[in-house]
Amino acid sequence: MNQIQIDDIYISIEKKRIKNMYIRVTPPLGQVKLTAPFGSSDKYIYNFAVSKIDWVKERQLIYASNVPDDFVSGETHYIWGKPYKLNVHEIKDKNHILSQKHCAIWDNGEILLFAPSASSKKQREAILNEFYRKELKAEIPMALEKCQIITGKNASEWTVRNMKTRWGTCNVRTARICFNLQLAKKPISCLEYIAIHEFTHLIEKGHGSKFKAYMSKFCPNWKSLKKTLNEKV
Repeated sequence: MNQIQIDDIYISIEKKRIKNMYIRVTPPLGQVKLTAPFGSSDKYIYNFAVSKIDWVKERQLIYASNVPDDFVSGETHYIWGKPYKLNVHEIKDKNHILSQKHCAIWDNGEILLFAPSASSKKQREAILNEFYRKELKAEIPMALEKCQIITGKNASEWTVRNMKTRWGTCNVRTARICFNLQLAKKPISCLEYIAIHEFTHLIEKGHGSKFKAYMSKFCPNWKSLKKTLNEKV
């Protein structure tokens, strides 16, 4: 058995002189490879792959959504699940240092990005990320209030960070929740799904059957929201 298919995902199989089985997803295209010890049965390999398939899909979607933007006029960027054209306006500035006058705003169906003249891609990205940060911070309190009522749990504190591999995290000891900055690109319902997901970890730490049962109780359409969240934009 050199390859297996689960759903629409092809997984290459390699056997080595190792003790434990593992699976990995490699960037940038998201190829999947499973490495198993010599003597592992086809059934055992297949069942192991099935148990990891949700993680594999998440990794592939993360890699797919990390296609770099150049942050130039004409690109499409998303705010709360809706597409907007980016319109970059350069401001003449001798030192090209970012300041309060360099910002991004919504205006008439566009995202207007005001950046220093000859600004770098990294600078324009930083300006747009600050815009997303403000948008997200404005929406989080309402989402938390709604989801606290649903789950019966409360956050002691929340923060926003630009994370590469997670949409949210929860410290179950301190009830501190962190939201991914990129959630501002997704529909509000996805933000609420992540809030419920993290609150549910205050009840059940793992992602097993008990956790999924709570999720289905608190957020009946969580599976479709998870799919929407991980779709490339």
